[in-house]
Amino acid sequence: MQIKKFNILLLSSLILLSSCVTSNRETGESLISDDYILKVATKSFDIDLVQKNVDSIQAYSTSVMFFGYVADKTFGMTSSSCLSYITPYNNEADLGTDPEFKSVFIKLYFNNSLTYDDHSKGVAQNIYIYELDEAIDSTKMFNTSYDLSTLKKHLISKGSPVYYGEDTLKVYLSDDFGKELLTVTTDEFSDYYAFKKKIHGLYISTDTPETATSGGRMNYIPMTSSKICVSYKLTDVDRDKKDYDTTEFFNFGVSSAINLVKSESTKLIDKPLSNKLYIENSVGIKPYISAISLKRQLNKWINSMGYQDKKILISRATMTLPLEMPADYTDLDKKYPLYLYPAKLEINDSTNVKYFSLLSEIYNSSNVGKINRSHLYYKSDFTDYFQQLVLMDSTAIKDTNDLWIMPVYYTEISSVDYYEIDLINVQRGEINSIRADKKPTIDFVYSIYEESETN
Repeated sequence: MQIKKFNILLLSSLILLSSCVTSNRETGESLISDDYILKVATKSFDIDLVQKNVDSIQAYSTSVMFFGYVADKTFGMTSSSCLSYITPYNNEADLGTDPEFKSVFIKLYFNNSLTYDDHSKGVAQNIYIYELDEAIDSTKMFNTSYDLSTLKKHLISKGSPVYYGEDTLKVYLSDDFGKELLTVTTDEFSDYYAFKKKIHGLYISTDTPETATSGGRMNYIPMTSSKICVSYKLTDVDRDKKDYDTTEFFNFGVSSAINLVKSESTKLIDKPLSNKLYIENSVGIKPYISAISLKRQLNKWINSMGYQDKKILISRATMTLPLEMPADYTDLDKKYPLYLYPAKLEINDSTNVKYFSLLSEIYNSSNVGKINRSHLYYKSDFTDYFQQLVLMDSTAIKDTNDLWIMPVYYTEISSVDYYEIDLINVQRGEINSIRADKKPTIDFVYSIYEESETN
């Protein structure tokens, strides 16, 4: 990254400059009162994480749609279907007078797929495409907000389209849907919101078994890539066209999509306490830390040491989540999340909508929760959160202060790091619980200002 090069050059410059500057070793002494001495020490806690299932989580995506299912013996089956908008390819289109419909199809482009075994990569999947009979509610950004049994839609895919995991899939659609697209006026082509009022969008799904313990494939469609093609005969006197064969294009998967994910991993919550904790992306099961329980643990230590919480300064707090080598070591690459980092369940004050948000300090931490495959752990700095918890009164702590350990998606754009909760990849892993030999811990460095004994 370029910023690293800049830091190296800056450090070199400072070293050169320091060789010709006289040091004053008394500088800064006046910043600490003579009445106090500074004590610096370290402390480590074992932490008792529990398993919880999220009751709602963001389903909204601006990058990808995905559908299909994957399954394994431990977590069971995770399935997804998706819906998104249709928009004109050309907002200045004019279909002329009484366009005569010929045919319509959609070409879906796929940029990725997820399987847990090689033989599932080319498995046959029946594809179903529906037209939505109602507008997509953009305020419903959560999986639990959409009840598929009440989603108004009708099937428009013709025949029995089957997908084998290729890069593209062409599906012919119903004549009625094609004729509906040919009723779009020039005003509706040019007005995005007027178009959405008439043409609501599409919903895509595939067959999923009632139960599964292996196999399956999740299919990923990047936004803005797929096209609907309507062939028709154009008649327009002004353009000197009569029964002219032509095609009008429409985009599918524009602006945003809603991926509706279901997971069977909730059954793991009811398992007897063991030395393992389970984690899965999206709606799956998550390790969870109660803020009030952690505060009680802190208070017990503070009281035992005779400290005052207002005089404790945390300079670094790091959470370490150890794991054991899986039976198949390749699972560390194929299944396990690359990053795990704490998040809080936030509530929008104006809409009361709940959403998960990573602790913002991920952007200024050296440990950002990346898996260490050599030493088998995830390590996350969360110093700001820990300092606030030390200072908070127990009566002020709410559920929104609790921590959820979430899989994280990382990308770098123009030398800038971006982290967000990973709602796309269906990843699964196991970390150690407090009952394991290698326990999850919080290690922190702290300072105490104490009154000097000479005063």
